[in-house]
Amino acid sequence: MRQSNTPASQVSSSGRLEEKKPGLQSGTGNGKESAAVRGFVLIALLLLLLSSCSGVLKGGTYSTYFGEGLDYKTEMRGVEEKNLYKRLKAASEAFSPEEGMPPFTLLHLTTMAERDVSMFVKVLRAEGYYAARADYTIDDKLDPVLLRYIIETGPLYRLKEIRLTPHASFDQAANLLPRPDELPLRSGDAVKSSQVISAERTVVALLRKQGFPFAALRERTVTINHSDRTASIVFTVETGRKALLGETTFQGLITVDQDFLRGIIPWQRGDVFDEQLIQKFQRRLFETGLFSIVRIHEAQEVDDDDMLAVKVEVTERKHRSVSAGVSYRTDEKLGAKSSWEHRNIAGKAERLSIGMKASNYGAAAEGSFVKPQFFHRLQKLKLVTSLAEDRPEAYISRYLSSLALVEREIYPRVIAAAGLGIKVSSIEQQSDREDYQLLSAPFTLSRETSDDIFDPTRGGKLILQMTPMHDVRTEGRTFLKSTATYTHYLALMKSPILVLAARVSVGSVIGQSRLSIPADERFYAGGGGSIRGYAYQSVAPMSADGTPTGGRSIAEFSLELRGKITEKIGLAVFADGGGAFSSSDPLEGERLRWAAGLGLRYFTQIGPLRADVGFPLNPRPDMDDSFQFYVSLGQAY
Repeated sequence: MRQSNTPASQVSSSGRLEEKKPGLQSGTGNGKESAAVRGFVLIALLLLLLSSCSGVLKGGTYSTYFGEGLDYKTEMRGVEEKNLYKRLKAASEAFSPEEGMPPFTLLHLTTMAERDVSMFVKVLRAEGYYAARADYTIDDKLDPVLLRYIIETGPLYRLKEIRLTPHASFDQAANLLPRPDELPLRSGDAVKSSQVISAERTVVALLRKQGFPFAALRERTVTINHSDRTASIVFTVETGRKALLGETTFQGLITVDQDFLRGIIPWQRGDVFDEQLIQKFQRRLFETGLFSIVRIHEAQEVDDDDMLAVKVEVTERKHRSVSAGVSYRTDEKLGAKSSWEHRNIAGKAERLSIGMKASNYGAAAEGSFVKPQFFHRLQKLKLVTSLAEDRPEAYISRYLSSLALVEREIYPRVIAAAGLGIKVSSIEQQSDREDYQLLSAPFTLSRETSDDIFDPTRGGKLILQMTPMHDVRTEGRTFLKSTATYTHYLALMKSPILVLAARVSVGSVIGQSRLSIPADERFYAGGGGSIRGYAYQSVAPMSADGTPTGGRSIAEFSLELRGKITEKIGLAVFADGGGAFSSSDPLEGERLRWAAGLGLRYFTQIGPLRADVGFPLNPRPDMDDSFQFYVSLGQAY
């Protein structure tokens, strides 16, 4: 049995390392024998070095391809907390030999263990265990050799007090320093190095928010009191000069108009410096979609007027792009779409898009133009024109529509939009044909807090929409169409990733009887974006021959559990329900249709590729198939 206080080797009078090995005796011989022995030892050492360069670590025992190295296993005692155990194990050389170089002698293993226990004490102190001890034993009688670490964490030390004091040359700034209660480390908290560093960064960040761009922490003093197991911390802070935001210059612009970028700067010249304003400006520049790289640099010093110059370095991305995609659904069969986009048509982030799509249910072409900073920095104009023929089972609609919409961010993440539209259409349903000229005035209010467009894991999105419509061709045909949709995402686990997604949507049309409303403005449920497991638009009021005729209201509900089993592969389990109804009140109690299913996700750089199969739980006899299959890009919602 070898222990940490027992040397693994001794130094002879000649200075050579002589490792004690059982059953091996030392002696002297003639010169030829000594030379042969030395040659044999050199060859053996060379083979050992070569063999140690390629090996496989399995279950703590290391074996090599060119003969066996030292077989050993490791264990750790005294640590109950899972995360602390992981940190210690990650810091250990013996648990994970660096770069595939295992110990090949007991001496090497002993040296490695000595370094490990020293590192363990550092890790434990960083976690707040300032009286921690670590030791080890090596049992070379076992096969494989057992290396055992014994850890005594001791008590967890807690913060007694934290004080901030100004640097000697800036005594006048004492009243400007943050208060201790503004820091993430409070009295009674465990004194972990990560939290101490976080508190330091918070001090500097708070000062930079208050106008001090050159704020810095000059000294940190941590006093450990072993008698009451506490620590006291003193931060010595230098605020530097207070600064005002001065001239902003740009570097790297090629086709983007500089005046347009100045229009999205969130401060005025002479405003007090605030690092959050700098970060906000950087986000706005990225959100234009015009740049691949954005770096913002502040000058190293203020001028005589306390002004701080700001330099913006950008790299423009390609402004034109072409995209294409395909989808498949059991009911709709194969679908395809393509688009072309120019994101800087006139140098001020004007966006022109042209797209087309086609499937068994129809075809459409659409063009759109977006003008940012439309009479206001946070306002944009959207113009959309569509030409389409829709051919679902419920109706055939041929139409030309145009819409002008003004959007404005009225609050962070809250967008209001209002506009005017016209739609000229010809609709056939059950052998009846009718022409319409609809004028509309849509109003939308939305708030989005989700973290990703294609694969959200937290946050949500609320969309409220009201659209009054009037048919110019028919006197008195005026109605109001309203919808409300909320989706929410809750991260249940981070590793592996497990997300619960939920969606609720309701809608209603008032002002006209059901059949007086154009067929393509009524509500239909069922399909990939609605109730998976039922055919597209099939969950709605029906005619005598089983053709969907649409309803005046709709209600849809969905729950989906999404898990990521590898970096590229994910699974989903979902339950959908709802329906479209004859009444304008979706809560009147008409029967809902329910479905459940499974999904497979393949994660790409542009979002997850989704494949879902849905099964109706209360199918209608001789009407609903036993399942529906869907393939598309992006999550279901």
